[in-house]
Amino acid sequence: MPHNTTTQLFKYGIVGVTHNTIGYLAYLGLTYLGGEPKLVMTLGYAVGVYVSFTLNKSLTFSYTGPNKSAFIRFSIAHIFGYGTNFTMLYVLVDKMHYNHAIIQIIAIFVVSILLFTLFKFFVFPA
Repeated sequence: MPHNTTTQLFKYGIVGVTHNTIGYLAYLGLTYLGGEPKLVMTLGYAVGVYVSFTLNKSLTFSYTGPNKSAFIRFSIAHIFGYGTNFTMLYVLVDKMHYNHAIIQIIAIFVVSILLFTLFKFFVFPA
């Protein structure tokens, strides 16, 4: 049974809040220990992509199509998400000298909106 956008957004929020809270705490811990913010974000992104694909495919969008093509589209969507996140850190932290912890939490919200839209209409279409 297809889900409406409100239900999908709610489930996406649950997956996202859990996933991003764990990821953000790991980000803060690793940068506190001396990790460079963009490198730490990159490593977290790589791990998070697999977890996010699995949870969003089955829980959020109830997608039953082919996994391989969906994962390729998912990876393309995440390239856009990663580029947005990286650019925000580069411009706002490296060039404008804002606090990386604050910019990263803002980036999580910005990228989440972008990814939900791409997941719904491009990665896991009804």
